[in-house]
Amino acid sequence: MDLKHGWFRRSAATVMAAVIAFSSPLAANAREWNDQSQQTAVSATVETYMTEDSVMNEFEGDEAFEEDNDTEIQFESAPVSNAQLEQYLAPYRARFNNGERASLQIIGYFLSIKQDRAAGIVAKGIADGYLSLDEAGSAANIDNVIKSLDVISQCNALRKEEGLSQLMADPEMMAIAIVQTSCSRGEVFHSKLYDVSENLAWGYQPSSPLYSGRNPFDAWYVNEKQIHEAGGNGIEIAHYLHIVDPGYAKTGAAIVTANDAMYNIAIGQTFSYEPSSMLFLPEEMRCALEIFQDSGQGLTPEQIVTPEESGNQNTMFRMYNPNSGEHFYTNNSLERNQLVHCGWKYEGCGWIAPSKSNTPVYRLYNPNAGDHHYTTSKGERDSLVKAGWKDEGIGWYSADDKRVPVYRQYNPNAKAGSHNFTPDEKEHNALGKYGWKLEGTAWYASALGQ
Repeated sequence: MDLKHGWFRRSAATVMAAVIAFSSPLAANAREWNDQSQQTAVSATVETYMTEDSVMNEFEGDEAFEEDNDTEIQFESAPVSNAQLEQYLAPYRARFNNGERASLQIIGYFLSIKQDRAAGIVAKGIADGYLSLDEAGSAANIDNVIKSLDVISQCNALRKEEGLSQLMADPEMMAIAIVQTSCSRGEVFHSKLYDVSENLAWGYQPSSPLYSGRNPFDAWYVNEKQIHEAGGNGIEIAHYLHIVDPGYAKTGAAIVTANDAMYNIAIGQTFSYEPSSMLFLPEEMRCALEIFQDSGQGLTPEQIVTPEESGNQNTMFRMYNPNSGEHFYTNNSLERNQLVHCGWKYEGCGWIAPSKSNTPVYRLYNPNAGDHHYTTSKGERDSLVKAGWKDEGIGWYSADDKRVPVYRQYNPNAKAGSHNFTPDEKEHNALGKYGWKLEGTAWYASALGQ
């Protein structure tokens, strides 16, 4: 047993796979165990770290736990204050204020949504030498952050099978995962830089199917659940306990694919019981990061509505072209992202439309002016087609219950983008005061957007 680091490693000379996990109830003392998984067919490693308070009931009577019960392990660093973090963040904030956005990778995104502590944690990790923004395969790279959200989605799918609520992605927990996974990328150990629970893995691929033996949850969840159901406890099921802990509310994840990562990839997931002021569904954060990557525009959860959230409804994305003045509406997230990449501004959810109704809304395109028009009137549609507009089919549907009107306005001075559509009555009336012609109700929404 290696008490210098507060953890022990089982001998596994022929094993090229290991897992470690760390559990913290935000207490001063913690206890760590390192368990190398006996998976001879997999070139991967996983690790877990746990504290007495959060797992005492599971470990009661376990010999491995009792053996180390009187050994106190202190966290290696005290909580870092916001003022301290700001010192590390200052040069990145200056670059951000000078117009840099996507080049700052995840720091830029955190600053764009005013999550300064999360940005500061990553900035401190860079200053401490754990990672770099410019490094190929860095955990702070937006592409790798997006990939890491699959870890959270997979965790939530397993929690759903267990009848548990899903975990939300928290910016600060994401930042901690980025830094700590980067710190541990080349060696099987927990950095304990911040007081959070943690699962780590090396060599596994989150993109591999579950039960393939290559997915980290094959080790973290599948194998350890079998051990748990067979009566095992303690360090043997530490990762599994994290995944199925009903008390956790928020999480973070990170992936490092740098050349010096053990087995070429390190994966980490952090967990916490503490509340948060900003939480994302993994799908929301993925969408927000894709938009930031293309445009440098930072969006919060309130500004992102995904099709998954809408269920049988369609989220209508509202876009604005600053060059032509046109507003464009679509329920296709790929189309939205493509337009953002082309310079359009994403203005969030315009409204919620039914997935089907008796009243289609037709979408038309003017190849001469380059703008679109939308109408429920077949007569108007046919008239515009005769005038040279292209019929692009049904764009979405109007709600048959007619409870939430979407208003139509016309700008007689505009050569393109002459129509605007909004369920916001204040916007509708304000445009009327600016000379727009108010044309009444265009169609109906199922619900207002955010």
